[in-house]
Amino acid sequence: MDSRTGTTLLRAHDAEAAERLGSTFYPYRVDPLDTRSPFGWRMYLSQLGPMHIVDCEYRSDVRIVLGELGSYHITIPLAGSIVTTQRRTTVTATPSAAAVYQPTGDTVLNRWGGNCRVLGIKIETAALESALAAILGRDIATPIEFGPSLDIATGPGRGWAELATTVSTQIHRGDGILHQPLVAAPLADALLSGLLAAADHPFRAALAEPAPGCRPPVISRAIEFMHEHADEPITIAEIARHCSVSMRTLQEGFHRHLGHPPLQQLRRIRLANARRSLKEANPYQDTVRSIAHRWGFTHLGRFASDYQAAFGELPSVSLRTGSGP
Repeated sequence: MDSRTGTTLLRAHDAEAAERLGSTFYPYRVDPLDTRSPFGWRMYLSQLGPMHIVDCEYRSDVRIVLGELGSYHITIPLAGSIVTTQRRTTVTATPSAAAVYQPTGDTVLNRWGGNCRVLGIKIETAALESALAAILGRDIATPIEFGPSLDIATGPGRGWAELATTVSTQIHRGDGILHQPLVAAPLADALLSGLLAAADHPFRAALAEPAPGCRPPVISRAIEFMHEHADEPITIAEIARHCSVSMRTLQEGFHRHLGHPPLQQLRRIRLANARRSLKEANPYQDTVRSIAHRWGFTHLGRFASDYQAAFGELPSVSLRTGSGP
């Protein structure tokens, strides 16, 4: 076992060791199906908010018995395929179709193909159901009954899978941008809301309905909250909850009254705070990079471009010239 920043690398060369090490993710039993080939298993395991994200593969065909998962879970094969059964429904997960699992119901991966590499996302039940409640602006009395398969070759499912893959790449890197809390929180939120928008479930129709608008006082309260917490990894769900409206209502209100979404407003506030920090900084001790990262801007080229568009000068000039308007 090897550890890196934010990620644990697990390896095993026999089924018993894989079961023992992998139990940090789920308790399970591994049955090798191809005894002629050497057994091999590798898993990168990280956490992003209410989600655990793994990049995992076996060297030879195996069968995995899991029982009830206790969490919502998405399996995205990056290569190869997995035949899987939950609640007597069998699906084949491929790079074009992810498998979607419920928290309850016995789960068996009937055949995980050798050298099938999988991106797995384990989502805390309460977190996903709370995200849905925040979007709709009402409590959810029943579990979210997802369809067992998600099309990730076309449409919203493809976009969500691409986002999940990008997040996985970054979080499993020791120097990835997701180790910045101001970046990690909104991306975790985007994965939850994106899954709800892409997957099949009984609440899809409600999510597609037009959201009621909110009045300007709510917008003002939201912006005030953004100013007060701009240095924290706040999400749209938290802002909406503070304003006692749904996420959809908040977003519709920002578009109607300001012409842009809440996240763009939060970015503008953080950009102004970054300018203040640059002008107050010591150019011999501080850097544009460190100040940009402090306010959640991890792509320095984009930060410099947006900064110049907003203030008429590059951030390096603000740092060098010090205090000013």
